[in-house]
Amino acid sequence: MLSALNGQGCVEGRAPSAEDPQGASPVDGGSALTEAEVINYKLYSIDEDHGFALPTVSAIFNDDKFNKEAKTYCISPGFAMDIRTGFDFDLEETREEARAKLRKEKPSLLIGSPICGPWSQMNNINKDSENMRAHMKRAVKHLRFTLEMFTIQVEENHGFVLFEHPWAAKSWDTDIMQ
Repeated sequence: MLSALNGQGCVEGRAPSAEDPQGASPVDGGSALTEAEVINYKLYSIDEDHGFALPTVSAIFNDDKFNKEAKTYCISPGFAMDIRTGFDFDLEETREEARAKLRKEKPSLLIGSPICGPWSQMNNINKDSENMRAHMKRAVKHLRFTLEMFTIQVEENHGFVLFEHPWAAKSWDTDIMQ
């Protein structure tokens, strides 16, 4: 169940229905969700009738595919920053903008999907080429930035993170991921 996430308006409790304005009894006594709500997992936006805030999901190195589906799952769409949405994380000013946005918006969940191509086993066949070294240098920079953003999200925002990388990617074996 959602709990107070650093003043973001998320509260523990269940949304009262029109039939039961007091709300039915919680299923497990602790989650404050009724059985019907567990099945449907319905929480409502602060702007709607019930006064509950939705969790927010934001993403870096990811286009707005999560935002397009968010409301379907009763999640409020946050920011989506990626080269495809006009944000080039190779530039320091874009990375600073992302840090500021994260600290200001404080999403419940931050998804990080840095480029994984250079980390794939197939791409490591030609790892000694000039082109591959350049791609790997860029991939390391993006991985470090993703981990920096995750640190801000966990330590300052007290939120959750999701690292989206294939489990076989070599990025998992790097010192910075340990």
